[in-house]
Amino acid sequence: GVQKRAEELVSSKKIPFRAKNMGKGGRVDTTSANKRSVLSKRLSQVWTVLKLTVKLFILVLPQWPWWIIMVIRLMLFSLAVSPALASNVWYWLRRVRKNVAYGPGLRHTCDIYLPTNSTKNEKPLLIFVTGGAWIIGFRGWACPLGRALSAQGVVVVAPDYRNAPQAKIDGMLDDCDLAISWTIKNAQNLGADPNKIILAGQSAGAHLCALLLLRKAEQFIFSSATHEQSWKPNKIKGFIGISGPYHVEATSVHWIARGLNKHLFQWIFGSDMTRHSPTDECLRILTRVDDPTSSNRTTSNWGKFHSTSSIRKASFGSSLPPICLVHGTADQSAPSVTSELFEARLKLLGANVMPTVKYSEWSHTDPILEKPFAGDHTLHAQIFDQCHAWLKPQPIAGQQFLKKKDISSPSSSSSENDTTDTLPPQFNFNSPDCARLAPSFLITFGRWCMPF
Repeated sequence: GVQKRAEELVSSKKIPFRAKNMGKGGRVDTTSANKRSVLSKRLSQVWTVLKLTVKLFILVLPQWPWWIIMVIRLMLFSLAVSPALASNVWYWLRRVRKNVAYGPGLRHTCDIYLPTNSTKNEKPLLIFVTGGAWIIGFRGWACPLGRALSAQGVVVVAPDYRNAPQAKIDGMLDDCDLAISWTIKNAQNLGADPNKIILAGQSAGAHLCALLLLRKAEQFIFSSATHEQSWKPNKIKGFIGISGPYHVEATSVHWIARGLNKHLFQWIFGSDMTRHSPTDECLRILTRVDDPTSSNRTTSNWGKFHSTSSIRKASFGSSLPPICLVHGTADQSAPSVTSELFEARLKLLGANVMPTVKYSEWSHTDPILEKPFAGDHTLHAQIFDQCHAWLKPQPIAGQQFLKKKDISSPSSSSSENDTTDTLPPQFNFNSPDCARLAPSFLITFGRWCMPF
């Protein structure tokens, strides 16, 4: 009777109903509230994705036949290599720490590949920024690399970042900056050594990392407010750029000639593409370094520069980490000449950059997809070796490590000096995570279908 009377009073509004989620015993049902909150967040994310899809569709509409062909080819590629994709998805679901937030945004998440065969708390850490033509970038592209290197005792962090049309190039750079800063601060929590961090990027990811490093170095040298930097470029022990489109204007001409809408490029990079091109940024910074009357020369770090141009360049170059550029000679999305040009421009700035490593007849996506799917981990092994060469400096061998060492087969990973304690760790080609994931004929057909 009391319960019925209470309900009548509430319905007549004589007693205000203060808790919308009241459960038995007068307790608030927080489970129901949390479910509604999660549902609301998911719906908001879906709505955001739908809006961005419509915006992207409007941007690419003028070249819709080209995009339909590209999508069909990408679907055929996925179908052809589906055994390898399924294997990586299964690995990703079981072994990877997924959707770890490094920032407040929807795309501010990363995947973390933790070694299972190493108990050391001072492991090397590789930050790998994936590509995707600044439009379809996704951290999942890092799975073959993360799977192979984590099996060798390397912690791999693969961050997402906002793609177009959710953000333009400056927003993407801000996301990469935030992801790197978060990783450096949390390296020890991941069982890694914060003084053993290597940065790598592929395609658009390589472009973003290269541009970010140049701007960080310029800020460090020319700005007196260095304490405001979230991290300094020389905190990174090395940078490996894979298949990077470092000359944006040339890349845009190349892609527009293949049918991509020029308005999409202009929307991403703005009217002045040279401002976001690493090769052009090198020239702009070089002009600034060469000017002995620079208005910023009185700032704290610039004041440490010597009066001669060559020593100033060496000082600027030392603010950058050692750099290794890798490119396939059959790359039709970002021709390998862009890496060679970027290498030459970096040398003008006094940077410690190795000769560009070229892979004969490798395509744009071979390094991250087709070759690992076929069990060819040449690039992963060379990344592993170069990381250890940088982390344990060997001035003579380290500079030519990738160029001279042939490790195209498992047998070449051993040498007559294996018993020497000073040798760096060796890449284990026989690891189960380095096995072939699909038959050769399927990979060959998929490679033929791949639009990039």
